[in-house]
Amino acid sequence: MRPDRALSLSIFFTAVALALSLACHRPGTAAPVAQAALPLLDPMLPPYSGHPVSGEIASIGSDSMDPLIQLWADDFKGQNPAATFRIVSKGSATAPKALVAGESLMGQMSRPMSEGELSSFRAKFGYAPTQLVVAADALAIYVNAGNPLPRLQLDEVDAIFGKDRKAGYAKDIRSWGDLGPEGGWQLRAVQPYGRDENSGTRAFFKEHVLLKGEFRPQVKALADQFATVEAVASDPAGIAYGPIQHKVQGVRAVPLVEKGQPVFPTTADILSGRYPLKRFLYIYVNKAPGKPLPEAVHAFLAYALSRNGQASVATFGAIPIRADVARGDLAKLD
Repeated sequence: MRPDRALSLSIFFTAVALALSLACHRPGTAAPVAQAALPLLDPMLPPYSGHPVSGEIASIGSDSMDPLIQLWADDFKGQNPAATFRIVSKGSATAPKALVAGESLMGQMSRPMSEGELSSFRAKFGYAPTQLVVAADALAIYVNAGNPLPRLQLDEVDAIFGKDRKAGYAKDIRSWGDLGPEGGWQLRAVQPYGRDENSGTRAFFKEHVLLKGEFRPQVKALADQFATVEAVASDPAGIAYGPIQHKVQGVRAVPLVEKGQPVFPTTADILSGRYPLKRFLYIYVNKAPGKPLPEAVHAFLAYALSRNGQASVATFGAIPIRADVARGDLAKLD
């Protein structure tokens, strides 16, 4: 069985949910897409019980994961005031480069490392980086709140953002009239917004929606995930992709048709596997075989994988991991 398939069975472990609003979003913005269903933590996740540590903890990588890393850092520092943090969040592609350059021992990524990135790391250090699965989430397709579009098929999304139409849609989609909205929408041009080359969200979208095809030159690439979604809030003709945690006022998520039925990116449908654009979130660690990590780095990662840290994952709007996944991650650090 493929590792990601095994993780799917393990991580999407329960459809039991609480009707709570998720708190991790920019001040003044709307709650995230998955606000109606916050997954319960696995009761077997152990609480964090480490002793106070000191030292610098550096992590460089995904900006989509920045709010989560900051949540962990704030909570960890509350228990470890002598610990210091250096967090740089400019896209998943910056994580492997920082690890190879020795700028940090950790890198947060919203996609797996590519074979080229893994090869560069091995060439430098002689061993592979340690991959930790720290959460799961999903991408939503966002349109302006005033857009009447009822649903989208994935091949239509490919035809909006991609120039190759590898998913097989019969024609290019250039106006909203091509998708059915009437009134003043027939001749209104579709304006897609996306991410820059450093983004793991862009890489995931390119692989799973464009089927590794190329983006249309008309896609406006932005360096910040919130800015990408906010662009749609101010542009009635806009459409963007982004994590479920990054919904803002003035936009809505369009359900995606899966097996003939429209599916929203709710926690319940992500957990069940019905929603098609689910993914995992990672931290990669430079740990030499047989050598311990610095005490502060090890303690921070243990915290992130504990019940305390996974409670922050739920607050962030992502999906916590199971206790057995956390135990497997922890074993890699020893």
